[in-house]
Amino acid sequence: MIFIPFNEPWRNGHIESLNGRFQKLVWNRFHFNHIGHLKIESKKFEEQHNNYQGYRKTVLESQLCGGYTTEFLPPSFTYTTDIDLPITTGLIHFIRQVSEDGSVSILNENFDVGKTYSYEYVWSVVNTRDQSLTFYYKATKDAPKTQIKKVEYKLREIVRNRIPVESFFLS
Repeated sequence: MIFIPFNEPWRNGHIESLNGRFQKLVWNRFHFNHIGHLKIESKKFEEQHNNYQGYRKTVLESQLCGGYTTEFLPPSFTYTTDIDLPITTGLIHFIRQVSEDGSVSILNENFDVGKTYSYEYVWSVVNTRDQSLTFYYKATKDAPKTQIKKVEYKLREIVRNRIPVESFFLS
């Protein structure tokens, strides 16, 4: 799981693409006199967008994307919010900008990585099995990734083994 920097939604291209399409095809196209009109046009947009996304998914499934294969959850996948999912073994990735004072905020906690990295972006990885937090820095696209700090990161919950995705399928 990868999280984009807090308060920087433009770093998520999929969301921004959706927002741009919505603005172009709905906001800029109509003058809304009441909320009902907005709801009607939004529903039309949602249906058209989902059909467009379905087409893109079909095309995407038939090819390799930049050397990566894609995997989609089957239609029988379900999830209920009635149960709390446990923290499981694995890695959680964050991309964060280092503040002027050399700190980074991860899950509402601040960590010092050094003023050397102020206003730069670092890659932070929480390892739930080891209960550690590691910070990496990459100066340029072609530069090697370097570890700049590793700290103990004790979790407040018990870490469980991964839950097989098959347990979420409809029976």
